[in-house]
Amino acid sequence: MRHKKTTIIFLAIALAFVGTGFVAALNGYFGGGDTIPEDTFTRGLVGYWSFDDGTGQIAYDNSDNNNDGTLGGTSSIETSDPVWTTPTSSPSQRGVKGNALNFDGEDDYVDCGSDESVKPNHISISVWLRLRFVPDTSNRIVSKWWDGSSRSYELFINTGSVDTSTLYFYVSTDGNIPDTSCYHSFSAYHGLWTHVVATYDGSIQRLYFNGVEVASNSGESGNINPNNADLIIGAQPRDANPTETFLHYFNGAIDEVRIYNRALSAEEIRYHYNRGCPVASWNFDEGSGSTIYDSSGNQHHGTLHE
Repeated sequence: MRHKKTTIIFLAIALAFVGTGFVAALNGYFGGGDTIPEDTFTRGLVGYWSFDDGTGQIAYDNSDNNNDGTLGGTSSIETSDPVWTTPTSSPSQRGVKGNALNFDGEDDYVDCGSDESVKPNHISISVWLRLRFVPDTSNRIVSKWWDGSSRSYELFINTGSVDTSTLYFYVSTDGNIPDTSCYHSFSAYHGLWTHVVATYDGSIQRLYFNGVEVASNSGESGNINPNNADLIIGAQPRDANPTETFLHYFNGAIDEVRIYNRALSAEEIRYHYNRGCPVASWNFDEGSGSTIYDSSGNQHHGTLHE
């Protein structure tokens, strides 16, 4: 009877997470979703970095475009390399699915090159991230912003002097700084794995947090300016084919980066979120002790009560 009671308590907790729009799991993943075409993850995909490599200096692109990313500035291990996490890391350090990359906010980045495929007319950027809050910093998530003469697109977070942050999505259609941007301020997601999606369909920019649209902007229209900057994960490029010319390093963990040459629909984004990772996952593998560990990385650990 004691074990049955414990299971019921955890089931109630999981349902409470689902009721608030989050995904929870007991002994695995589950989550709803709309009826979506089977090719939703691959149609228009120009780059997909799962960061499941777990070792080495290359973050391989799992799309068909071979936009493999180099950790840091060279093929050799150096201080500018982000650090791989693994499924055997402590629960608070794991990726949302398999491995991830930890960025130190000082000099870490991944350089994915400047192939024509990462110069789309329209775009969706989908990423799981866990921000380590440091006041008054600018954290580039994905950036192809500046090649020395013109601008293109980027997704980033600016932190304030207190526990608040603002997510920004910039696109430039003429190479200049846009008059307006799409942005959303938040405070509840610091230190938690969060699914962020930015889309641009040629007329409207949109931002989504954990499957929910939170902001839109119609300040830009037309195709995105295709500059010659490398696509950088975790920093902002400051010149074409940059060499140690970066700014605004990301502080935290990044996982499951996808870029599309189309704007994902709201239904697709909900589906991607629900098929991504839970905010809580209890596997009940401990076998002893009084703590049920949350393996999602969000530290929603449970305590057994007699």
